[in-house]
Amino acid sequence: MVCSRAAIVSKIPGKHCCIKFWHGSSSNMEANIIQEGFQYSVLMYRVKYAKVIEDGDSNVYKTAADSKSYDEFQVKQLEYQNHLLMKFCLKLKDIIKYIKARPMIMQKCIGKKYSTFAKINIFCSCTLNEK
Repeated sequence: MVCSRAAIVSKIPGKHCCIKFWHGSSSNMEANIIQEGFQYSVLMYRVKYAKVIEDGDSNVYKTAADSKSYDEFQVKQLEYQNHLLMKFCLKLKDIIKYIKARPMIMQKCIGKKYSTFAKINIFCSCTLNEK
């Protein structure tokens, strides 16, 4: 099978796992793409990644560490601390959409809470990125 991106530009595809023909879970695909990125980073960009940031609910780090893409260099894992708060804000946003047909007082109350949580989310992101 021809890689869809290579077919568009009429090129012979390099050896890779084309995501168009992927048979497996989406988390497996994510881990495979990251692993492939680590394997070819030195060859393509002369870069060795020191850290990988993950959201905690995937096996990306384990796959990257097991692949041993860099000889003696161990990649470190950083947990995305803000993931839980982000998920909470998304659920709160869904509730706001659900109550659109409800009384206005209820919409205003939850809408204010959402904007407060969104501000906290942004503040936490900025604080973590500064460290």
